[in-house]
Amino acid sequence: MKISRIICIIWFLFLIHPISILAASNEENWEKLDRISDQALQMVKQERYKDAKQLLTHFSNEFLRLNQLGRIIFNG
Repeated sequence: MKISRIICIIWFLFLIHPISILAASNEENWEKLDRISDQALQMVKQERYKDAKQLLTHFSNEFLRLNQLGRIIFNG
């Protein structure tokens, strides 16, 4: 009985481990997008509209890539 309980606990820990890795990775991705949007805002404040537009295009591409990646991970 005790061994089966230990096996269940170990199994549960292995099950949770990938979720924590995905959560940490997801947070890093959101921080990256946050930095990109902050940079774009600063460029607009400096009236660097072309640079800001390019950065926002990059932001959009990154957002779509991360969104697609999230769908693959959680649906696949």
